[in-house]
Amino acid sequence: MQNHKIGLWPATALVVASMIGTGVFTSLGFQVAGLPSVAILLLLWAIGGLVAFCGALSYIHLAKLVPGTGGEYHYINSCYPNWLATGVGPISVLSGFIGPIALSCMTVAAYAGAIFPALPRQLFAFFVVLLVSLPHLFNIKWGSRFQMMLTAIKVLLILVLIIFGLQAVPKGNPILFSEDDKKLLFSNSFAISLVYVSFAYSGWNACVYIFSEISDAERTIKRSILLGCLLVVVLYLLLNYIFLRVLPFKVMDGKLEIGVLAAKQLFGANVGSWLGGLMAALLLATISAMVWIGPRIIARFARDWKLHVMARNNGKGIPFNASLLQLVLVSLMIFTGTFKQVMFCSALLMNLIALLAVLILFRKNMGLSIAQKIAPCVFVLFNLWSLTTIIRFFFT
Repeated sequence: MQNHKIGLWPATALVVASMIGTGVFTSLGFQVAGLPSVAILLLLWAIGGLVAFCGALSYIHLAKLVPGTGGEYHYINSCYPNWLATGVGPISVLSGFIGPIALSCMTVAAYAGAIFPALPRQLFAFFVVLLVSLPHLFNIKWGSRFQMMLTAIKVLLILVLIIFGLQAVPKGNPILFSEDDKKLLFSNSFAISLVYVSFAYSGWNACVYIFSEISDAERTIKRSILLGCLLVVVLYLLLNYIFLRVLPFKVMDGKLEIGVLAAKQLFGANVGSWLGGLMAALLLATISAMVWIGPRIIARFARDWKLHVMARNNGKGIPFNASLLQLVLVSLMIFTGTFKQVMFCSALLMNLIALLAVLILFRKNMGLSIAQKIAPCVFVLFNLWSLTTIIRFFFT
């Protein structure tokens, strides 16, 4: 089975691709109205990166202490009552993979539709998930190479925006920290914006879901999570600095297509529109990462439920039937279009599941030192605060 396993760089590509999704190209437009300060906005993204890094360190400990495939489902199944794990499995798949895959495919279709108005968007979104799923259905090596290629292109595009943005004449907002900015740090707008930032950083735990498919898993997972998380934090801070440097607040306020607006500002309307289309196309890397991981979760809890048809791997170590089930569920969601309000629910459930997983580290028999518990403490405290913020926002 060693030939079917992946190494450090494909695992790192999986982490990077899972993290860099729609959030960094869209969420800034929802933040500038309540936080009209470049310094505060950059601090916001830095705090989000710190929390993601603390989560990454926590999951490295979990991967070492509770080794196995399945991510949070595996950890919770190993350390909590069975009834809790039974509910976590389907919730993890639906809120963490099925919904986001469908949403990303529909986003790609929407961006493509802006360039080609006659394009049937639902059908195009279906072909997107079908195209991305095929490499992962038949060969792990094909899937990992496909993942690395898409991730490399995505990072290259972000670097192009950063390099040209640093050379461009500033037309946005100065980085100044005023006395009034201190009030923003403790405002409701900061709390809500931090939730959006946490969406953008989610995915740092990607490779723990495919533990059994990674060569020298404990060592590789540690390095891939740290490398991937650090790279994304640096890219996010630089990219958001560029957005804020070239675009005034009033231009960004309430807009989804921040990346397109920045590209048009840097390269002109025509080139900017096509670069916006390329940004959407590079969501394929994010879709690919989720398509890769989702079936492993389905197969993991299918084994526990004695659903052998879904738990079975093919000769190449791929959960083929679980992959087909995921493809069907995503397609149904694309064509029904019933999950417009799923994003907040997904965040609530995913944060809760991650919180339950990290709390395992505080059990006495885990043997972590006080220093090793600092990162989990930061992650737990943030998630408790984040969960209350989401609940308050969702129900008021």
